[in-house]
Amino acid sequence: MKRISNTLLVLLCTLPYFLSAQKGIISGKLIDKISGEDLIGVTVRLEGTTLGAASDIEGRFVIEAAPAHYTLSF
Repeated sequence: MKRISNTLLVLLCTLPYFLSAQKGIISGKLIDKISGEDLIGVTVRLEGTTLGAASDIEGRFVIEAAPAHYTLSF
C-alpha cells in the first residue's frame, strides 16, 4: 500500500510539469513599414482564440499558446 501511495504522490507532483510543457511562445516586433518606427500599443490576436497581447514601448509582443498553426491579426 505504501508503494502505491508513493507512486501516486510522485505522479501528482510531476503532473503540472508535463501539463505546462505543452505551451509554446509566439513573439515578435511590430515596425511601421514606411517610417521604420516601433509600433506601440498595437493589439495582436490569434484568430479563432481569445489569446492576444499588446505591443510594448519597443513594439515587442509575446503570446503563450498551445503548439499549433495560428493566424495573427493586428
